[in-house]
Amino acid sequence: MNTQTVTKTVTAIYRTSSVWNIDFDLEKVHEYWIKWDTLFVVHKEGDEAVEYDPEEPCNDYKYPQEVIIE
Repeated sequence: MNTQTVTKTVTAIYRTSSVWNIDFDLEKVHEYWIKWDTLFVVHKEGDEAVEYDPEEPCNDYKYPQEVIIE
C-alpha cells in the first residue's frame, strides 16, 4: 500500500494599524520609533524618549483578514 503525505502551506495575513494624533511635526524631531504599539519620540538631541500611546490601538491577531492555502 502506497501512502503519500500531501503537505500544504497555510498563510494567515493580518493587516492592522494604529493611529496617533500628535500636536508636533514628527519630521522635525531628533529621533522616533514605534515598538510594541508605542510611539517613542526624542524631541531634541540629548532628551529622553517620550512615550505616546495610540488613540486607536492596533487590533490583536485574533482573526486574520485573509487565509491562503497552497
